[in-house]
Amino acid sequence: MVNMSTSQSNTSLSNGTAALYPAAVTQRSGGETWFEVGRSKTYTPTADDIGHVLKFECAPSPSPRRLISVSGIDVPGHLDLDGRISSGGTFTVLSYNILSDAYASSELYSYCPSWALSWTYRRQNLLREIVGYRADIVCLQEVQSDHFEEFFAPELDKHGYQALFKRKTAEDNVALIVVLEAKFGNHGIDNPGKRQLVCVLRSSDGNIWFTSVFNSAPHALLAMGKVDPLHPDLAIDPLGILRPAAKLTHQLPLVSAYSSFARVGVGLGLEQRRKMDPATNEPLFTNCTRDFIGTHDYIFYSADSLTVESLLELLDEDSLRKDTALPSPEWSSDHIALLAEFRCKPRTRR
Repeated sequence: MVNMSTSQSNTSLSNGTAALYPAAVTQRSGGETWFEVGRSKTYTPTADDIGHVLKFECAPSPSPRRLISVSGIDVPGHLDLDGRISSGGTFTVLSYNILSDAYASSELYSYCPSWALSWTYRRQNLLREIVGYRADIVCLQEVQSDHFEEFFAPELDKHGYQALFKRKTAEDNVALIVVLEAKFGNHGIDNPGKRQLVCVLRSSDGNIWFTSVFNSAPHALLAMGKVDPLHPDLAIDPLGILRPAAKLTHQLPLVSAYSSFARVGVGLGLEQRRKMDPATNEPLFTNCTRDFIGTHDYIFYSADSLTVESLLELLDEDSLRKDTALPSPEWSSDHIALLAEFRCKPRTRR
């Protein structure tokens, strides 16, 4: 990115009638206003640039992560009984805890260079990674309201996303649920009104009850459909919402998407299986800092109407430790992104 600095009050410098610098302000700092003037690897100054400061920003792009098939299905549709190919209705869901700027301090992440912790750097690196996945549904966590309004909403809009922001409060449990309902009956599902459920779950810093580590009460509720009345998490209930424990139940056939890697035994899937915890059938980690490594992020789906087609490959701990841990100049969050591709199950012929 190439930026120009000016102390003039006008927001669009021009050369005659043609605008020389875009009206969009990319950064304000210490009374200076920076305007983005290019995004190429080269820039040729002109006479109009005299009196301004030119700043080049160079950033490493995160290493590409592959989408690994877990279904064994290579055709883009479902072979119907009469020999016709009908659409299977695939879509992708991305979940990413991007690390709030309020938490990205040099005290907590002293091993990460200060320039790589700055929001100006991290936001561009995160945006490149997010849009690079080209997910149909993007669920982001730890997004500050001003960053949503001033950066993510307008930037994601350029890539065709309609953004919705839910502010976190002291009482909120941090989970996102996407309910999809087919409006037409030709997408290979049981009926047009059938709903598919995708639940994105992560831990909540500061919330008293809602932690999504394996065997926690929230994880048990989603994965098992109920919580043991004697579960220790239920002992802490300052809001009085967890009793009676019998109400903490559901009948949804929810399954963790990444548990599919634990059932794959060939090819690239076998390589990913080694990055899974055999005791939990979940990734060995989704959060990796110098002092902690573990799994705090999940994608659950309704197994009666969806199947998992492919999953974004997991990262190797050794490759991350070359920079001590996350975040790093390459990866701008202390969490890794999770992405799953789902297919709507074909309707049953009677």
